Amino acid sequence: MYIRYETKLTFTGTAHQKGIFAAMGDLKRMDKMSAEERQWYVATASWFNENLKNPACFEGPDHEAIRFVAKSWFLNVPSLFLSKSVQVVELLRKYEIDVDVLTSENPGEVIYRDDFQIVVLPKEG
Repeated sequence: MYIRYETKLTFTGTAHQKGIFAAMGDLKRMDKMSAEERQWYVATASWFNENLKNPACFEGPDHEAIRFVAKSWFLNVPSLFLSKSVQVVELLRKYEIDVDVLTSENPGEVIYRDDFQIVVLPKEG
């Protein structure tokens, strides 16, 4: 089973919804967080950057073709990635950024996999 946190925010010029990490960047640019929340944001973003692999599919030659279409999903097993993601969701919701929690056993064609996440091209329809 996999889990994805997806917002109602979309990437400029597309109908593709943002995940929580892109939404956190938006929240940071809104300049609404308290000093304590900004400090937490920096520490949390740094933690994810240091501990969660950046999927190779987002760095390769096909990056432009998939960057708004491909979706990242966590493996739905207890981990610091999930617990910290829930904290991110709580902060986004505090600032009225809607976040849906999606689960699926087969969210699409897997184009990247590691021990904690997959990236898929979603099923059509």
